[in-house]
Amino acid sequence: MAKQKSSTLLIIDKDTSLHQWFNKHLKNSTIHFAKSLTEAKRQLDMHTVDYIFLDEVIAGDNLSGVNKLFTKDDPKIYTVFLTTNKGTQSLLNKTFKHNIQDILVKPFDLFSIQKAITQANHHKTVIDSMSEMLNVFKKRAYHDSLTHLYNRRMLFEQGEKEFAKAKRSGQPLSALMIDIDHFKKVNSNYGHLVGDSFLVQIAGLLQANLRSYDFISRFGGEEFVIILPNTQLKRARIVAEKLRQSVEQYSFFHGKGFFHMTCSIGVCNFSDETPTFESLLGKVDAAVMQAKKKGRNRTFSSGDPIE
Repeated sequence: MAKQKSSTLLIIDKDTSLHQWFNKHLKNSTIHFAKSLTEAKRQLDMHTVDYIFLDEVIAGDNLSGVNKLFTKDDPKIYTVFLTTNKGTQSLLNKTFKHNIQDILVKPFDLFSIQKAITQANHHKTVIDSMSEMLNVFKKRAYHDSLTHLYNRRMLFEQGEKEFAKAKRSGQPLSALMIDIDHFKKVNSNYGHLVGDSFLVQIAGLLQANLRSYDFISRFGGEEFVIILPNTQLKRARIVAEKLRQSVEQYSFFHGKGFFHMTCSIGVCNFSDETPTFESLLGKVDAAVMQAKKKGRNRTFSSGDPIE
């Protein structure tokens, strides 16, 4: 059996000889002891623990004591071994719903403890790997692969939430749609790789000029949509103009030098004329079209005179 790496254990048992046994055989581990659930909870509050060895008698009928160890807001998932002087068969059904890692029968031997911890480590590694893969898939599902901004799918999910919140609370909600002027010329003059680099740069530029709780997404191609929670139309216009000027004044790098670009921005807010989030997007899309019709490099708000 390979040497166990250092870990931290909490032994919950009234048998002091058991405490001595763990100290003797697991000298590389940090071991804390408790003789009751109350004392164990204090230990968990004070220390970071990898493994918990919980005596079945202290756990109580139906293992209700297992749940008492943890608070609902505790983000850590503990690895719990149930220790018993009895056979394991009668405990199997009880342990399943409490996520007990394993049942260990006293008296212990070093091999069984090391084996249990090794198996628990392997189980944790598999779970962590699956969780990491799930996070990767989730990120790919909701983020644009080029700019790493949220994508169109996430826009509609988050947009519906913000829209429902504004409708329920009466708080203002505004949206911006940004369209890069003459973007196709970038691809034509400098190539698609420069065009991709430009989109990454502009995504960073837009994001840097927003509040932490504003929502920005790549809507498609060279279009971006921004949701501004708790923002009146007047304030949204100011934000839009700030973004337009930032793009106009920024020097974009293309490998051999710099170039300048402009954008057109539509601005709209939640009102009686926008009963759904899709209708809000429709109005802000119409607003950006008006900005382009008026000559580009400008903002246009819903309610402005239409040519």
